[in-house]
Amino acid sequence: MDKPVTILLLAANPKDTSQLRLDEEIREIDLALRRTEFRDRFVFKQHLAVRVSDLQEYFLRYRPDIVHFSGHGSESGEIMLENTTGQSQPVSSRSLGQIFSVLKDNIRCVVLNACYSDKQAEAIAQHIDQVIGMSSAISDQASIKFAAAFYQAVGFGRDLQTAFELGCLQIDLENLNEQNIPKSLSLNKDPRTIFLVTEAKKTAGLKGDAEFFQDYRKLFDRAAFRMPCIFERTLLALEDAVDDTLAAMATGALYSRQGEIFTKLPSSHEDFLAKNADMYQYNQRVMLLTIVPKSDFQTDTYRSTLERITSYLWNVRRLIVKLRNFLISLCQNYLGKELPKETYVMDRLIYELLIYNAPDELIRQALTIMDELDGARNLVIEQMNALLALSNNYPLPSIPLSTECIIKSADPSMKDQWHKFFIEHYEDILPILLGEE
Repeated sequence: MDKPVTILLLAANPKDTSQLRLDEEIREIDLALRRTEFRDRFVFKQHLAVRVSDLQEYFLRYRPDIVHFSGHGSESGEIMLENTTGQSQPVSSRSLGQIFSVLKDNIRCVVLNACYSDKQAEAIAQHIDQVIGMSSAISDQASIKFAAAFYQAVGFGRDLQTAFELGCLQIDLENLNEQNIPKSLSLNKDPRTIFLVTEAKKTAGLKGDAEFFQDYRKLFDRAAFRMPCIFERTLLALEDAVDDTLAAMATGALYSRQGEIFTKLPSSHEDFLAKNADMYQYNQRVMLLTIVPKSDFQTDTYRSTLERITSYLWNVRRLIVKLRNFLISLCQNYLGKELPKETYVMDRLIYELLIYNAPDELIRQALTIMDELDGARNLVIEQMNALLALSNNYPLPSIPLSTECIIKSADPSMKDQWHKFFIEHYEDILPILLGEE
């Protein structure tokens, strides 16, 4: 039988500090674990009134997988344990970090459920895969809700990052407005890959999912997804690329857009595909890539990350529409140009806005939306790279900010440079715009 997962909870509430509800926190953690799928895999050890002299003994005795500290922390970043008379004895981040450096053994995670413990977390994170600390003061109720939800997720076999996120979410669900106080630090290993139970089964699943995932890199490395958002038609082409990507993740195939352009996906693309599968296939002429649909991935690591990617793609799509509408409005109001409904006009839209008379304040708003759009695409890239690392695939480069190109190229004294820039980029994207990628 596999070795049980040992959680070591160390608590201290010195006499000269305010009273904490440590007994309730212990009860809620214990109850949360007892209700989980893998409850028999956990050993929960608790010690109260912990002194500095106890730490090494407890680490050596239990060799825990998780160390959980409950108690007080100081604004200077010290954890408060007790001395022989029950008074406060601070432990510095340096000292605590050294303990974990020497006695880390099986420890995969440390939870510092104490106010102002993020400095301690930074020191410990040099040696432990995941460390959770609090960035400011946190209420008893919020810390208890976080802890119970965190261990409930771990007990149901979720990875450590998901467990952390669910802990923060529970604080938010309770309307405590402290969900941003817990902070997770992972310097050496992605916590999405750390499962404390059913390790062998999940490792095998991760290996299979990693093989399935490798073709996804091609999906997001297309010029159609990475092009700069500096012409009106590129915005439309990028919107098409996002729609294609969402459809591919749902159906398992990426098609070119040669010939007929299919109907735009509505807010619920899964419903659209289910009701119009025949039409969707008919309107697509050339299959470019076959991938595994996101629903076929087996492990929480891939499923949850692909769901986040899907959510981020919908945000990219929203920002594309927002930016295009904003630019069309500027063009109509400040350049005296009435735009037709066709989608092929005004490729030099942003250049003309910057060269001529649109107010600086509105130009800055346009650039801000552009930065937001590029940032949203980079969030997708960031999530992709986390999964590409698991499949031993090289990462995708981040997308440069379109505004940097625009500001450089649209200097009124650099019109020749603008034309060169325009021609170089336009030649790159023209096959995409014509559906020949």
